[in-house]
Amino acid sequence: MRLPASLSVLAAGFALAAATPSGPALKVLLVTGGHDHDVSFYSVLDGHDDLDVLVDPHPNAFRGDVTRRAAVVVLYDMVPDLEPERRANLQAFVENGGGIVALHHTLAGYTGWRWWSEEVVGGRYRHEPEDGHPASSYLHDVDLLVRPRRPHPKARVVCIQLGHGREAHLNPTYRRLARNAVLWAGRRLGD
Repeated sequence: MRLPASLSVLAAGFALAAATPSGPALKVLLVTGGHDHDVSFYSVLDGHDDLDVLVDPHPNAFRGDVTRRAAVVVLYDMVPDLEPERRANLQAFVENGGGIVALHHTLAGYTGWRWWSEEVVGGRYRHEPEDGHPASSYLHDVDLLVRPRRPHPKARVVCIQLGHGREAHLNPTYRRLARNAVLWAGRRLGD
């Protein structure tokens, strides 16, 4: 997998960081659904004794108290929206300082939820023109402009657009990037 130059520098901090977590395994809720993906994705966080990963696909994701189930939510989903109860549960998780790692096509999900796109992940894919902005478009193998955004006041949030397909999922650098993003979001890595 070739990293675009604009993302290589951004990814370097997470991908190359020496992860030295301590304590019990970090509880991770891995949310999928709403979009087909290669089964190899489920291996991205495999093989780490410091991560306790539970897969919870839609439509069951975010039912009940997420904070009791996980310290970090990893999203590899793409559902258009969540019903109010599940929105409230995910928002409570974030507002209580839970970590979020939003991967690849997740940024095209929850498009009707402004709090999520504006306060948490810092952007969204527009399926239709909106508020004077054109619909988003996708061009394969085109470098993306990456802009930093202000951090969430309580949660650690990481968004990684990379990660489509088996080649990425099996790439050691991508796997290290994803793992270190989870550890950082779970307050086990860095400040």
